[in-house]
Amino acid sequence: MRAAPGEHPTRTSAPFIVGAGRSGTTLLRMMLDAHPEVAIPPETHFILQLKQIWDESPQRRDEVTNALIGHQRWADFDLDGKEFRARLGPAGASSLTDILRAFYSAYAEHRGKSRWGDKTPRYVLAMPTIAELLPEAHFIHVIRDGRDVALSVRPLWFGPVTIEDTAIWWKERIEVGQQDGAGLQYLEVKYESLVENVRPELERVCRFLGLEFAEEMLNSHTGAGARLSEEKDLLKQGITAQRRREIHARVRVRPDSGRVGRWRTEMTPNERQRFEELAGDTLERLGYPID
Repeated sequence: MRAAPGEHPTRTSAPFIVGAGRSGTTLLRMMLDAHPEVAIPPETHFILQLKQIWDESPQRRDEVTNALIGHQRWADFDLDGKEFRARLGPAGASSLTDILRAFYSAYAEHRGKSRWGDKTPRYVLAMPTIAELLPEAHFIHVIRDGRDVALSVRPLWFGPVTIEDTAIWWKERIEVGQQDGAGLQYLEVKYESLVENVRPELERVCRFLGLEFAEEMLNSHTGAGARLSEEKDLLKQGITAQRRREIHARVRVRPDSGRVGRWRTEMTPNERQRFEELAGDTLERLGYPID
């Protein structure tokens, strides 16, 4: 965990869960979201798009608000567009930060919670930008053995296709996240530790966030199905809500440490060699075994 020298945040910390996809970010989201005080919406994906509009548009407040409400993931959040506009007031908002905070606060209130966060894995490549917009952001970088990530990504419609592409993709997200984490509110969580030592890891995350640990976090799987049901069809991509929910089905059961090290039996020796040739140095630096 690293904090910027001399920085004393005045706002309640906001967890931003990031990392390479299929590393356990959804699992941690469900665990934190089960806390009585914290609400973490489905993946947002819109912050960088909204920042670009804000920087370039002369009618920035209206354009940003329209883009947010018109975003293909807006339906996931179950918020009313008219009510959100009213929340911003007749003048809109004085900054993009105000609009983002209004969105997250509205979502948390809708869930009956007092604190909010985010879980969008790809934001691992945009942490400095997000920290500039939202100084309360506390980044939790979930890291998983890249070979297990490769197995998990392989049957999906998104992400890299070949073993080589996956190795490069995974390595980049690890290294950018660690490099950019310096000077930010930043914590690394190993997927393997999270599923094998659930309570101690969650207690560590809560300390980082200045959040009191809650027993409900240990039973997040009981409410995960209802939380996943928020996800709607992504019409522009031709992806159904059912398909989106299926890829996160495992969060509906207790964490399974038996899924650690799947690469030992499910990867061919050739696949392992090809992955390790490109990302073996990062695996070793993170403490993962190399044959």
